[in-house]
Amino acid sequence: MPRLTLLIVNALTIMRFGLAVAIILAASASQWSAVLVYATIAFATDWVDGILARHWRVVSTFGTFTDPLADKAVCLAVLWPVALHYNEWPYWICAVVISLYDICTITMRLFIRRTTGMTINASKLAQWKTALLMGGLSLVVTGIIVESIANTPTAWQNGIRYSGIGLLFCASMLAVRSLWLYGKSMLATKNLHSPRRHHRVRLIGSIAQIDFKAWHRYGITCLLLDIEGTVAPWNTQDVPPEIVRSLACARAAGIRDIALISNIPQNEEHRVQQICKKIGVESYWIPRHVSERKPSITMLRYAMRHFNVAPRHVAYAGDKVIDVIAGKRAGVGEIVWVRRLGRADHPADLWFYRPIEPVIRQLVTWLGV
Repeated sequence: MPRLTLLIVNALTIMRFGLAVAIILAASASQWSAVLVYATIAFATDWVDGILARHWRVVSTFGTFTDPLADKAVCLAVLWPVALHYNEWPYWICAVVISLYDICTITMRLFIRRTTGMTINASKLAQWKTALLMGGLSLVVTGIIVESIANTPTAWQNGIRYSGIGLLFCASMLAVRSLWLYGKSMLATKNLHSPRRHHRVRLIGSIAQIDFKAWHRYGITCLLLDIEGTVAPWNTQDVPPEIVRSLACARAAGIRDIALISNIPQNEEHRVQQICKKIGVESYWIPRHVSERKPSITMLRYAMRHFNVAPRHVAYAGDKVIDVIAGKRAGVGEIVWVRRLGRADHPADLWFYRPIEPVIRQLVTWLGV
């Protein structure tokens, strides 16, 4: 019996995907009466399978994950044809906001499920959003049907249409609020339940602020460093004394391998060698492929192979978001994003990247990546 009841509930969920396809086909043929019938059946089955699942106490991972997807498929299947039919800005705004909300929440659910194995249930706010969206769509489609019958719109016909768009706007506002709550839930779930400690990004002012003893306790044994803006100001070999002292502390704490990852041309090799002498590093790397303009995932992996160390035992520090991306892709255990040393910089970075860097750092802090 439990297996049969579970099959019934899941069959109702799967049926809504078929109804979404039927709605699209009917809307493309301007059969709005059929759209309303199909949408009403889909909205009703959503209500019915929820009642049956709670009454029979048959809650499955499949149903918990696919039920919201079916709701989104049905609502979008109605919303976009309506927006295309009226071709007015209120409908386009609602369609775009709801679509972005659906894309973001699906991505968050997939991310949490992949990293933690958990499935997040829809919040009460999201349920209210879905209810308002379904009600607004039903009213708007009803208004389209009435307008097709009566050539001259009356006050009550306009009332149906504007009531529907009002509900759609309310649903859009709840979608924005719900997305914010989903994001907070994702961060909390990631921090509490993630089985991996690594891949974190630390935003600090300088390498001198790193607690290398804590790193060693976590298993970090190798430190890879970007040069320009991280160890020395751009186009100089002036390593600040606090950087030299902090790297000496790193060795004392048990970080046995320290190396520079460089994209500096070979004709500036002397400058890099001078930096290496100042910080006590014997080896550094320049890109094997001259097209590599920044420390890339290839360079990081080359360094890790050279030291014969697993990525989880490696830390990487740089002064740009591209360094963070490279460290993420390489899967290193600790990623440090420091503030640029000095004021000089490559002209392209100075004029295009640096002005937006504070915004990017703030986003990284807010997202908790």
